[in-house]
Amino acid sequence: MFVVFEGIDGSGKTAVSNRVAKRLRAAGVAVEHVREEGEFASSLVRRLREFGKDARNLAMEPTAEMCFYLAREAQVLAELTRPALAAGGGVVFADRYLYTVEVLSQVGRGLPAEVVRPAIDSVAGGLWPDLVVLLDVDPHIARARRRASKIEARGSGKTPTSGGRKGLAGVGLQRRMREGYLALAARDPDRWIVIDNGAVDAELDATVEKIVTVIQDRLAGKKNKQATGDGQQATGNRPQEAGNPTERFFAAVEARAVKEPGVAAYLLAGLGHPVATEWRDKLKARAPHLVAYGLRGLGDQAAWRLREELEAVSGYFVARSIDGLDVEGERADATRLRLADAWPDAILATLDGNDQPIAWALRERLEARDARAVVGSLKGIGSERAWELRRRLVRQAGGEPALADPLLAEPLVGSLRGLANDEAWELRRRCFEAAPVAALESLTEVTDEESWAWRARWLERAPRAVLRSLLRVDDRRAWEMRRRVGATVKESLDSMAGMGSREAWALREELCERWPSTAVKSLGPLFAGKRGRALADRALTTRPDDLSLLKHMTALLFDAEAAVRRWEDAE
Repeated sequence: MFVVFEGIDGSGKTAVSNRVAKRLRAAGVAVEHVREEGEFASSLVRRLREFGKDARNLAMEPTAEMCFYLAREAQVLAELTRPALAAGGGVVFADRYLYTVEVLSQVGRGLPAEVVRPAIDSVAGGLWPDLVVLLDVDPHIARARRRASKIEARGSGKTPTSGGRKGLAGVGLQRRMREGYLALAARDPDRWIVIDNGAVDAELDATVEKIVTVIQDRLAGKKNKQATGDGQQATGNRPQEAGNPTERFFAAVEARAVKEPGVAAYLLAGLGHPVATEWRDKLKARAPHLVAYGLRGLGDQAAWRLREELEAVSGYFVARSIDGLDVEGERADATRLRLADAWPDAILATLDGNDQPIAWALRERLEARDARAVVGSLKGIGSERAWELRRRLVRQAGGEPALADPLLAEPLVGSLRGLANDEAWELRRRCFEAAPVAALESLTEVTDEESWAWRARWLERAPRAVLRSLLRVDDRRAWEMRRRVGATVKESLDSMAGMGSREAWALREELCERWPSTAVKSLGPLFAGKRGRALADRALTTRPDDLSLLKHMTALLFDAEAAVRRWEDAE
């Protein structure tokens, strides 16, 4: 029996499939997992996987990408899956199959079915799974779980994995792929079962038991089509719709807090609402790294109190949380000075673009410890002093050949944000191959002709990086790019945060149903106006249970109420 586990990134495929394998083995069923514990048994397949994830390969065209992933799947089939099936006598598991290539190529990249299907069928050679388990999760919850896991890993001293090439398409890709998987499941219900692995009450043990039961029944010749037992597709977490957005958002946090405290704390990140503070106090003992992470940019007294309480157990994230605060704030600077020796990379990351004397003193103090992070903190600083630091780093690394190393190129080219002189462009060009994403994001505030040529060249392959460089740019070419990819890339709306021009309003209203949460987030202070409130109400009607939307509404409502209070106090 051949069983495949599918789902978007962060849906829990690896964790669930490995637990199911162990449970079946304990019951006496022989199970061969071609990706046991998340690792392929084949070293060649592992190398192919790393190539596909590498963001330096952003130039890969959709058809080339499809062929590459088909080549990888063909190798998995030849080296791992077919031999395991040929051995007989048990069950063979795989995390992902050719369905992922189909969904990514068609729904994610827009290739026509008449191109994709024949290629997939050729590689499959008639081999299709007996059962496909689709672990369905709201993309916002999946992302929260992935981020929470990485933050916990970093807080525990481990090096978390970096983002992959697929992420260059923006977070909307996961939503489109989820829709694609659900469509495949609906077309072939005899083969697919859909398990809701994102619901608040989703118990891992219960989920595993459902899947084990289905597999055992099918091994025994029974046709149990629905693991959930109700004949309905799972649709992810759905908080109660009663009450206002703020009440519903905090109810969702409360529901997550018991079983997933890290996810609950992540959902609160950056939210200055007093109820958010209450929840951070409740969660700080069980998820200190996530609570500290969520303080980033918060400068109220409660946030400073939590920093003091968490500094001993989560110093790195306390240091990072100063990012976004007043660069000349005495309390923030005192914290920087106190934590600089213990967490130099974290403190340097909070100095981006800071040209104040204390920032330079910290750079001088820490250059011997981490010269690359020192240079990375120079974003937007074009003084001769800053350029000498950049030149010195290149010389110490071995000169121009060293620019091929991403570990050098990324902070170096990242420091060029907003700089457009000849030296900046020469360095940007030389670093592009090693650090293409950082090079594109460094175009922020750069509007010369070469910058527009770069954006036009890479918009389709790396829309998230290009759109980040267009933050609040009011230019005909910027609006053309936003409209060009707006239906598939929500970062089009992120790039016009707070903008109230005719073009901005038109794009928000056009994309409100597609990206309701981001459309509302992009309002910023415009939310207080009649038109802003109307758009927010429309978004809530479209997606009343969207956690991201409820969070943005909570923040905007709180800010609007605070503005009214300040106005009343001034009167």
